[in-house]
Amino acid sequence: MRALEEAESLGADPRDVALSRSAALVRLGELDTAESLLRQMQEAGVQDPRLYHNLGLVALERGQNEKARQYFERAVELAPEWDLPRQYLDSMEASP
Repeated sequence: MRALEEAESLGADPRDVALSRSAALVRLGELDTAESLLRQMQEAGVQDPRLYHNLGLVALERGQNEKARQYFERAVELAPEWDLPRQYLDSMEASP
């Protein structure tokens, strides 16, 4: 998190920093904070596949599989060449 703060202070793209921060928060288990940050971006009209991928991760961690699937599908729609959300979808299909 400190590296993200430093990147932000050095002029890194605020969207990139916020998306990276949300991913770090998910990994730290701070799902409410991550989701709040992502929702703010979504309400601001951000249409970035990383946003939807990270929302999918939050939903998946909460056991909200259908919601996670929808977010991962949106990420794939926005970036068909990006394999990561597709991998999550594939693993969800393989799970009962």
